Amino acid sequence: MANRWICYHRLRRWPQRLVAVGDAVCVLNPVYGQGLTVAVQEAQLLDELLDGTRTLTGLAQRFQRRLGDLIRLPWSMATSSDLSWDPAPPSRSARLIRWYLHHLLDLIPTDPEVATRFLRAQNMISTPTTLVTPRMIAKVLRQSYAAHAH
Repeated sequence: MANRWICYHRLRRWPQRLVAVGDAVCVLNPVYGQGLTVAVQEAQLLDELLDGTRTLTGLAQRFQRRLGDLIRLPWSMATSSDLSWDPAPPSRSARLIRWYLHHLLDLIPTDPEVATRFLRAQNMISTPTTLVTPRMIAKVLRQSYAAHAH
């Protein structure tokens, strides 16, 4: 149930014609259901690099470096969500994110747009930034105000 990322992309030298993919590189907490999506994205990245090259020389190291960039977002999403289980007092920014997410989640049953954006971000179809547009922030602020008015 733990997250693990082996940062092969940081190695200065990498063996020719050897690529590490999937759980050999990054394991995400399965509760979020992102592992298979990331594995598919990794396969697409490898296909893209193979399609655009005539030689395998240097391809493996280029792949590992690009893989580090690809993993950064799902890693951030999974590890940020797991912070809510950390017994240490949260930072100010973590408290703000939790407050925002709490009110955003409260909107999901009654607001189809919020529900769709949340599910698209959670399933890595859209980036999480779609949840913090001016329109979404306004909805969250209205929901928070309404919750405190009662």
